[in-house]
Amino acid sequence: LFSTQSSGSLAALLICPNQVVHEELVAALTRLGHTPSLDVAAYPPPRALAEVVEARRPNIFFIEIGTDLRQGLALIAGAAALSPAPAVVAVHSSGDPDLILRAVRQGAAEFLFRPFQAGQIAAALERLARLVLKGRSDSLSCAMIGVPSKNASTEWRSTPTPSGPSDSENT
Repeated sequence: LFSTQSSGSLAALLICPNQVVHEELVAALTRLGHTPSLDVAAYPPPRALAEVVEARRPNIFFIEIGTDLRQGLALIAGAAALSPAPAVVAVHSSGDPDLILRAVRQGAAEFLFRPFQAGQIAAALERLARLVLKGRSDSLSCAMIGVPSKNASTEWRSTPTPSGPSDSENT
């Protein structure tokens, strides 16, 4: 069910209580060739993040913050405080600059918003892969981990990414 972090693998945790955002994000990831296997449909207590990291070793967290902004931001801060800290992607239904700034101040490395566009997600995943894997360009295997959803499949894969800088890093 879960990838390991050896050989350039990424393990991701999706926390998304908003069903509409969840379905659209998963569909966008699937169109990019990333098939989520598991996710969390409710906000866990921030203290539970340490247990998840210890048991599953995710190095990327996707956290939807629109359902409850206070809880979502607390989860981002909690994830950023973990050791080792995973890369955090804040997810919301809008690209409001104030929300983006608040999420980044809490520790988010990326911010995705609706409508989820393939280019936006692909660029974010590429930057996260370089961040998490420190520039390694080997094949990436990502597994969404957490509580199984109704539509769960096994894992998602990404094509190798170049390790050099790209124009998308400067945006």
